[in-house]
Parts: sequence; structure tokens; C-alpha cells
Amino acid sequence: MIELLVNQRARRVQRQPAFLDQLADRFGARLRIQRTAGLSDARRAIDRLPDDCRLIAVCGGDGTISQTITMLADRFAARMPTILVVPGGTMNTIAKNVVGRPSSEEQIRRALELLAADRPLGIRDVPTIRANGRLCFMTGAALAARFLEVYYERKAGWSAAAALAVELPLAAAFQLPLARRIFEPTRARITVDERQIACERFALIIAATIPDVGLGMKVTYRGGRRSDCFHFVGSGLAARQLASQMLRGFRGKPIAGDHHFDMLARGVRIQFEEQEAYMVDGDLLRSDRLDLALGPVARFFV
Repeated sequence: MIELLVNQRARRVQRQPAFLDQLADRFGARLRIQRTAGLSDARRAIDRLPDDCRLIAVCGGDGTISQTITMLADRFAARMPTILVVPGGTMNTIAKNVVGRPSSEEQIRRALELLAADRPLGIRDVPTIRANGRLCFMTGAALAARFLEVYYERKAGWSAAAALAVELPLAAAFQLPLARRIFEPTRARITVDERQIACERFALIIAATIPDVGLGMKVTYRGGRRSDCFHFVGSGLAARQLASQMLRGFRGKPIAGDHHFDMLARGVRIQFEEQEAYMVDGDLLRSDRLDLALGPVARFFV
């Protein structure tokens, strides 16, 4: 049997609730669906898992996936179960990086067969980042957070996010208010592996263990290539300089220019001049600091 934890607030669950009924009809008692209304529900469900749990399915967006992995790591430590992702969010960036776009029904069917036969599961290991204590696969501030702020304000789906990405270079070229808001430099002192970066104004701050941080933008193109570090980018480039190189980001090529820092890291400490918004796998939070360290490896069913 597989436990499927479902975030009831996830976009797909809200808009297409019938797909869960279809899964229940298809797999019956072999799939136990547990709907969670918040972190406390999810934590109780995880605490009830058996100590020898091999696999757990999770339905939700990027934030749901990383919050669940954080709780699984707390509960199981190095014996963390394999995660089967049932995409339920708007962007589903983690799922696209790790498993692509397979049928959730087919994934569950294969996993059940392997578990029943006690055969090895197909697994992909992906390192995590511990961002202010929470495990994640991508985190950042400045442009990385402000893009999401505007996107969430518009209360739209994936197509609106893509339209915003297209709109940004034009806004930067003509110095429109949208560009001034999103590209406004954030003042911060950043230390990477105990060495301070020679810049204190950043238009973009992002770290990831996956290459695509959303909409096909591969600014952290080395994310996940190694298990002992994550890819960090801190850019002090002006709006026009960054926006004019967006195509390089989509191609997975490094952005060029003075005051642009692109490196692999094991630890990063960011001290903001004041409280700032920062992003953790699509969730927006606020703090005057952001401490990043390499986290445990998460195992995904593929």
C-alpha cells in the first residue's frame, strides 16, 4: 500500500478534484489518500508512518514537496522514504526537473508493482538546501522573490507567469514601473564559504540544486550536478543588463558582466540591510537574513 498525502489547498486539487477520485477508483485499498489542510495535518500523517516506510506519495506544488521533505527528514533522518510526486501545483518546477511529466497514475501503478514484488525502486537522488532551517531545492531573494510577489498578486496560472517573463525584458528596456519594482537592487552582505562577495547591491540572488528554477529559466544551470554543493548566483547587474541576457538563462548559459557572481557553494550567509522577502520553493517569507547550507539528499521515484 502507498500513502498519498494531498494538500487540499493545491491548485490542481481545487480545480480538478475528480482526479483524486479517479485514483481512488483505480487503486482502491492499495492507495490510502490522506487530505491535509495544513502543516499540522501533514506532520501527524507523517508521524503515523511505519519506521520501515519505503515510499510515500505527495500531491501538491513545490512548497508542499519541500515542506513534506523537511518533515520526513525530521522523522526519519537518513532513512527518509522515497518520494513519489503527484504534481498538484501551478508551476510544479521540482517535479519537472526531477521526473519530467509522467502520468501520475502510471507512476503509482509501477511503484505498487515494485513494492509488492519487493524489487528495487527506480530512484533519482537530489541534494537539498537548508534555507533558514527549511529544506528546499531553490531559494532566493531580490528578483527571485519579487517576480513571485507580482505573479501572486495577479492571481493567475502558469500562462500568466510565462507572460510576465516575456513582459519583463520590455519593461526593463523602457524603464517601466514593473522593471523598477522587480529589478530594484537589494542591499545585502553575502558570504560564500566564508569569503565575502565584493558587492553590496544585488538585483538577483538565487541558489538551487536543480537547473531549471521555473518557466525553463536555467540560471542555476549547474544545479544538481554534484551532491556536495549547490549552485549560487548573486548578481549586481543593472536591470537592462540582466534582462538582455534572459535568453542565455533559458539556454542554460552563464550570465556575463561585472559584479555578477556565479559559483558552486556549500554554505552561504546573506545579511540583508533590512527585512526582505525571500523565496523557498515558491513560498514567500520575510527575514533580515538568509542562511543556506547543504541539506540531505532526497530520493525521488522515477
